[in-house]
Amino acid sequence: MLGDTRLTYAEVNATANQVANLLVERGVQPGDKVALSCPNLPSFPIVYYGILKAGAVVVPLNVLLKGREVAYYLSEADVKAYFCFQGTPDLAIGAEG
Repeated sequence: MLGDTRLTYAEVNATANQVANLLVERGVQPGDKVALSCPNLPSFPIVYYGILKAGAVVVPLNVLLKGREVAYYLSEADVKAYFCFQGTPDLAIGAEG
């Protein structure tokens, strides 16, 4: 729930399946690592469970990281894909990511 936005379990599951299918189509295999930078929004659990449904491992990244820090973690964790919140004027993770 976010404001007036309410999602059913079926909607979350269907969208998470779309995320999983996208990852598989992009070559992500079970055991691969996928990073996620997203604040506490409805998209966080959708992408989180989509990554798990693809058989991948979630690498959560703090949304306050700077670009060089994001690059470091992506490299060190050998991440195959990265989901990043678009950001806001007050939360620049979209630009930093």
